[in-house]
Amino acid sequence: MKISVDRTTSPEGDLVFTITVKEPHISPFKEEEKIALESIDKFTKEMEKSLDPTGKLYQEIQTANHDVKEKVFMRVLENLRFAIQNEFRPKFQPICQEIYNWIYDKQEGFLKSWMMEFDPQRTTYYFDNDERMKSQLNEDDLED
Repeated sequence: MKISVDRTTSPEGDLVFTITVKEPHISPFKEEEKIALESIDKFTKEMEKSLDPTGKLYQEIQTANHDVKEKVFMRVLENLRFAIQNEFRPKFQPICQEIYNWIYDKQEGFLKSWMMEFDPQRTTYYFDNDERMKSQLNEDDLED
């Protein structure tokens, strides 16, 4: 999974961030989790052939299998959420800074001079759709 953030300005002058998430097939699913889930399913199907489906043991095994699969799924879900946060977290501070820069640029008169006095140098981040970043990256590639 890859998350990109593009920054644009609407015709009305509003700051617009577009978050794009792509390549969902590249996700943090581990092979051992897939094997565990498949093994539980195979075991359950084999058990269904041998045990009385109305019996207490059958029902207990079905419940236990479901509980184990749920725990594996919850582990997968937690890993996936962690991966999403790790992919997006570095982009959050630049978004906040860019919103601040936009507000700063829109001020007039006393507020503008006050902001310029106490925050004369602003941090600028480049987003995934910024041409400046792409041209800088191409220059860096040429240096290698």
